[in-house]
Amino acid sequence: MHDLVPTLLLVCVLQIGQAVSGPAWGALIPRIVGEELIGRTTGVSQALVGVATLAGSAAGGLLVGWSGSRGALLVDSATFLVLVVVAALVRTRRRPEPGADVEKGGVSAGLRSIFGDGVLRILVPGLWVFVLVGEAVNVVEVFLITGELGLGPSGYGAAGAATGAGAILGAWYSGRLRSDRTRTRGVVAGMAAIGTACVVIGLAGNFAVLLVGATGIGLGSGMLNAATSALVVTRSTDAVRGRVIAALNGTARSCSIFAMLLGGLAGTLLGPRGTFVTGGVACAVAAAAVGALVVRVKDSELEVISH
Repeated sequence: MHDLVPTLLLVCVLQIGQAVSGPAWGALIPRIVGEELIGRTTGVSQALVGVATLAGSAAGGLLVGWSGSRGALLVDSATFLVLVVVAALVRTRRRPEPGADVEKGGVSAGLRSIFGDGVLRILVPGLWVFVLVGEAVNVVEVFLITGELGLGPSGYGAAGAATGAGAILGAWYSGRLRSDRTRTRGVVAGMAAIGTACVVIGLAGNFAVLLVGATGIGLGSGMLNAATSALVVTRSTDAVRGRVIAALNGTARSCSIFAMLLGGLAGTLLGPRGTFVTGGVACAVAAAAVGALVVRVKDSELEVISH
């Protein structure tokens, strides 16, 4: 118990650092690769993150077994020092243009930019609802796999690996989308895929069906995340890109917190299977609603920026 408070404080420090570095890096990417390669770079980078996540999970297990949790955390800390060195080697800089008006506000400026765009004002609120409903199933996932299906820790790990593999494929595919129209369709398709996969998992009666559903969730998540990230960057002006990304990340993570509470309540009332099926149907409905609204957006407005 005496280690709990410093541990929580250090976790908060870690999250604050990531909350700052993530938007900064996202806003810097267009300057590094050029505007025309934003979509491909976003897809490839998120696919590589998926690969690194799978490799990191395996390495973490080996490190804990070899040196314990403290040793594993020390090694992990050293990797952050490597990231500092890599960041220092990046020579690209973003500086305000002389005489340019600087828009006031942090997250508020990012939200104004989002709601000022005809596409993002539909996709981002839809994403908030989607995160709130879709991530609620994460709370009961372990109970469904280890309890309802009786697969144990190995089955739970295999499902996680299938989700990660699907996310890699989805992000890679999203990087091949070349226009805002196709990326928007990718967002809607990702939402629909996750909703359908949640229903499949909720109805799964064996390990094979579970893996199909887990792969579908990963595929949809990878496509959804990469396509949304590319759209947010390409459809935001350079001056506010960092703040737009920060606004998107911050609001989405806030929805994740409420999703945990919602998942706990749903799990108590509906059980693990009922939570997955209900959440999946809600996600599919949200995908249909977002898709119907996007279809009504004129091509001239949708393709105003395309890379």
